[in-house]
Amino acid sequence: MNLLQSSMSIRAKLMSIFLATKVLPLILIAGIAWLGIQSLAGDLTKHITAMAEDMRQTLEEVGEKATNDSIRNLDLRAQEAIERLTQDTAKDLAAFLYDRDADILMAAQLEPSEQNYRRFLETRRNPLTIPEAWELSADGTRWQAPAPIAPLHPGSTVSASLDDNKKNFSYRPANKSGRKQVDRPLFVEMTFVALDGQETIKISTSNLLPKGLRDISQRENTWSKAETYFAEVSELNTGEISVSEMIGPYIPAHMIGPYTQERAAKQGIDFAPEESAYAGKENPRGKRFRGIIRWATPVERQGKIIGHVTLALDHDHIQEFTDYLLPTDDRNAAISDAGNGNYAFIWDYNGRNISHPRDYFIVGYNPDTGQPEVPWLEADIYQRWQQSGQSYVDFIAKEPRYDSQSLTKKPSKELIQQGLLGLDCRWLNFAPQCTGWRDLTAAGGSGSFVIRWSGLWKLTTAAAIPYYTGRYGKTGHGLGWVTIGANVREFHSWSEHTKNVIEEKIAQQNEELHADIGTVNRLIGDSLQGLIRNLGLTTALMIAAVIGIALWLASIITQSIRSMIDGIKCFQQGHMSHRLTIRNRDEMGQLADSFNGMACSVEESFQQLQGEIAVRKQTERELSKSNEELDQRVAERTQDLSHANERLQIEINDRIEIQARIEHMALHDSLTGLANRALYQDMLKKALAFALRTDTQIALLFIDLNKFKPINDNVGHDAGDALLKHVANGLQRSIRETDTVARLGGDEFAIIVSCVNNTEGMTVLVKRILNAIKRPLLFKGQELSVGASIGISIFPDHAFPTQEDVPTFMFKNADLAMYEAKLKGDGYCFYTPAMRTKEAIEIEGKLNENRTPQEETSLS
Repeated sequence: MNLLQSSMSIRAKLMSIFLATKVLPLILIAGIAWLGIQSLAGDLTKHITAMAEDMRQTLEEVGEKATNDSIRNLDLRAQEAIERLTQDTAKDLAAFLYDRDADILMAAQLEPSEQNYRRFLETRRNPLTIPEAWELSADGTRWQAPAPIAPLHPGSTVSASLDDNKKNFSYRPANKSGRKQVDRPLFVEMTFVALDGQETIKISTSNLLPKGLRDISQRENTWSKAETYFAEVSELNTGEISVSEMIGPYIPAHMIGPYTQERAAKQGIDFAPEESAYAGKENPRGKRFRGIIRWATPVERQGKIIGHVTLALDHDHIQEFTDYLLPTDDRNAAISDAGNGNYAFIWDYNGRNISHPRDYFIVGYNPDTGQPEVPWLEADIYQRWQQSGQSYVDFIAKEPRYDSQSLTKKPSKELIQQGLLGLDCRWLNFAPQCTGWRDLTAAGGSGSFVIRWSGLWKLTTAAAIPYYTGRYGKTGHGLGWVTIGANVREFHSWSEHTKNVIEEKIAQQNEELHADIGTVNRLIGDSLQGLIRNLGLTTALMIAAVIGIALWLASIITQSIRSMIDGIKCFQQGHMSHRLTIRNRDEMGQLADSFNGMACSVEESFQQLQGEIAVRKQTERELSKSNEELDQRVAERTQDLSHANERLQIEINDRIEIQARIEHMALHDSLTGLANRALYQDMLKKALAFALRTDTQIALLFIDLNKFKPINDNVGHDAGDALLKHVANGLQRSIRETDTVARLGGDEFAIIVSCVNNTEGMTVLVKRILNAIKRPLLFKGQELSVGASIGISIFPDHAFPTQEDVPTFMFKNADLAMYEAKLKGDGYCFYTPAMRTKEAIEIEGKLNENRTPQEETSLS
């Protein structure tokens, strides 16, 4: 007790007690031991888990590597095989076409007669596949095959007769069950055509082409009104061959995909598969596309061409090369099927599809007009066509081909509804594979790439068809190209099986490793729990002893602290004169002494602060009153300035608008809004200066309206003014933004054309201007129209003396040329030096006599 009440510090007293007990070293040792064991257990668990994870990752990487290498090897093998199949098909097709070249040359050697031609056609035959007669299922949801047709060699199961040959011995029957073929004539027609285009002999082997002898120099007398071979063959020499493009009427489709009663009902259309295009398994009852490719060559007798012989190849023989071709183990199909993603098709050198398992994708002609039928277009192209108001043929001739093709672009839904789905790669911009096929075959080669199409990753190949006769010899593609599409997943079946087996093994190994790790973790956990129990019991006993000592010590310290707290509360309640009692000189006594000193300082400062607060409150009240008065005066002055600024801004805007109107009226014609004489002269000088700087040409067109005065006099000035504005608008639309059109007065206009390239370009522009002027105007129910005479002067082609005289010479030259054009009626005339003969100069003098001095000055 004497020790605790001495001047010794509280910290020293506590340290003496804890050191005496020796609790701290024991707790420290126990904690270190517990942490060490826990760390060891954690490290052991971590390393075992990491080892198991490394093993799992290694197994997965090995499995993934094996699977990927297997898939890659299969892809390369399949790619090579399908590329070879594509190239072989293209070569076979080219050889077939070259045989037709030989046929037409042989036909030219025959003496033209019906008997000779009929005998010739009878010897030209080739087998064609007859598709199975599939039937609609009873529920109307699918098409199903009939009973299978027996193979050529029923019951023939071939096996290896020698043990050395048994490994992977594979036999394929001579003919696939269910696939029938019949012989059909190669050509549907053979004709002899006289030099005037009149057919004199015609032998037909089918009812496809019209009977009767016709004058085929007239296009409407040809197949689908689309053949133009007479003009081509008329230019041939003996031994030369003309080969047409594929020609036949287009067959539309009611829907894409399986044509069943169920899908027809969902789309709200009648179920009429016979009225839609044939699509193999998807619509086996549809109309078949029927087309021809026509060969023609001159017939020479005694050194003189006496006519031409033609052969019309049945297009079915072209489709036979690809319709039933499969890039799978089946190799050939009994019926064409594009739905599984494995099929072949053919495009011509222009990118038109000419053979496809779905016949509605084959491009064709409109037999009523003889023009190409509208193919399936990208949505943007279709909208531009509809907005143009032009016919399809006129519009599409100006459209860019293969324009940034991308899978992000969309097809026209309107054409789907109309059933117009012919595939023409030139404007099939939502199918980027078109550009890929063109790139692969541009120089006559072949190749492949992989693309995601219709929800499938497809390997697509392309091989140029090396047939270069006639029109097909002008491009590296030859006749065109063969393409084969193959579903990539079908090549991966065995690799996918191997991958699944490996993944099952890895999963089993993972389960076993996790079970072993669980056992080790349980053993470590049991050991830790025993150690923690022992350490916990020892530590608890020592803590109890420490708590007893701490309570005893706290009772001594608490008495001093409570006395100090009571004194502080009294001071807080406003009794600033209260001070603490100091009983000893330890830390508590020193703290009480420090508090008493602080209380004295606070009391003195508080009294001083109360006086300062009173003074500050008075000052703030006076300052607030001054601020309110100042804010009111500033607001009043700001409002006055704002009103004055608004009035000034209105006045400035009015003056700017008036100045702009004055400047426009000074430089533009008040009736038409075109440039007037002053602006015309300025623009001509600027155009000449630009032409001199850039070494380019400019042209001046002087336009005088014909038949305008009778309209102005007889119908009225209102009609004349309306017609002048109509002509001015037409001229403005006919020129470029860089050119200038001006009204010189009355019915005279001038156009300044910059950057003139050549006379041909000027001729096109002048014709467009004449058409714009002649376009009639409907005025109060009456149709008004005028003609025009246009004189054209070009700088620097027309030898001008000096730069200062160029504007005058240009106008006079254009005036002389206009006069020459007027002598001919509506039209145009380019200036020539011959116009400045004595007679031309007299004409110019007469023209100048008819102008006022003011006009002469303005024009120069």
